[in-house]
Amino acid sequence: MNDEGNELFRGGNVQHAAARYVKALTHATKFFDLRPDEAADVNAVKLSLYLNVAQCYLKMESWHKAVVQCKDALDIDPTNTKALYRRALGYERLKDYARAFDDSQKAFALAPEDKAVVALNERLKAHMKKQQDKEKKMWTKAFA
Repeated sequence: MNDEGNELFRGGNVQHAAARYVKALTHATKFFDLRPDEAADVNAVKLSLYLNVAQCYLKMESWHKAVVQCKDALDIDPTNTKALYRRALGYERLKDYARAFDDSQKAFALAPEDKAVVALNERLKAHMKKQQDKEKKMWTKAFA
């Protein structure tokens, strides 16, 4: 199902790709009482699927759903740069710049050479400064 999802995604059929990935995730979550090596393999598959679903949701502009999928990926691997980056993108689109910046900073610490992470980090710094300037102006007017 993951391969089918990948093929659909490459073909631009993002919605159907997301459905395939979600279906694969439902199967992957049915495993229990696994040996540690088996659990690690299942978690690796689940991580990949969460990241793929998140990417689909970002393409579909379902920002909140993308954030949730990235959170699930980060529950498996808290230092996954792709999950941090994609969640930061989702938060940015939701205009939650503080959370977006926090995730982008974590991603930057893990992958300072990643051009997409660097660009996102810079963009979020600008958003944060703009937001701080706006708040400062508002409070200055309130107490003037």
